[in-house]
Amino acid sequence: MSDDVPDTSRPTADAGERGRVFVVSGRDPESRLAVGRALAGRLSSAVLVDVTLLADMVVGGGVPATGLEQLRRRLLTWSAAIAVAETYVLEGFDAVVVDDLGGDRLEEFLDLVAPEPAHVVRLDHGGPDWGLRVDVASDPRDTADQVLARLDESLVVTDTDAAT
Repeated sequence: MSDDVPDTSRPTADAGERGRVFVVSGRDPESRLAVGRALAGRLSSAVLVDVTLLADMVVGGGVPATGLEQLRRRLLTWSAAIAVAETYVLEGFDAVVVDDLGGDRLEEFLDLVAPEPAHVVRLDHGGPDWGLRVDVASDPRDTADQVLARLDESLVVTDTDAAT
């Protein structure tokens, strides 16, 4: 880790302490996965949850899902991703979830994460005014360092009752 990036890692996963949820969103699958991996690699105890990989695990049917079936599959995939993340977070691991959550999808995803606060990292321009937007550096580790240096800016409180 570079000298100007604060150490936000834990020595080891501690079952008595909850981990954190990180959400890395971006249109480019290679960039978001590379940044997610680099971020998870900067944390001492982390799990990487690739939502695209979970979606690709659905096989059969032969016909692409559309309409309500597409929405149902998206919700199932998100639920699976959140279940994996929560399992590790409860045991003290940080969970880095990566997906293309453009438009309203980021807010919809965070509604499912609630009441867990999340560190939201957006790799694309536009989108909501909350969370942290970063430009992807040529080296994903540099982008991960940017995220860790600006960790407070990425925190989103998902429990609306706690925010009031």
